Amino acid sequence: MGKEDIRAAAYRKENEKNFYENKKREIEAKLERLRHARDRIQQYKQEVQTLKKEVKNKADQKATWAGVEYNWYYTYLSETFQSRYSRYYDNTDRILDAICDEITKLKNESVGVQGIIGDLICTINNLWNRFYKWID
Repeated sequence: MGKEDIRAAAYRKENEKNFYENKKREIEAKLERLRHARDRIQQYKQEVQTLKKEVKNKADQKATWAGVEYNWYYTYLSETFQSRYSRYYDNTDRILDAICDEITKLKNESVGVQGIIGDLICTINNLWNRFYKWID
């Protein structure tokens, strides 16, 4: 193995290193955008939960509010609002789960080239993702 072979091998390794560094930067940029989207959707989900509590509290004021308006409001709440709320909340939850899955996939892709340590990190990422989606 001469000098030229060593230089060629070093050049190939440098190119390989640059390739993985660029790929890691691209993944980090995607992760940052996904984390931002996840946080915003989580905020929307919490706002919808707050809205439901406010609407329910208003319906629970039966002692101070009665008559045709109350009956209409209560019917709307129990039929239309509840089904729309459930559909919106479930869809938001599915979107949030999909974003979390994509974040985990990208994290695993980022560390996947690190051998056995990368495999352990991937397993931890997968467990954390399942836990996060379960508590959410």
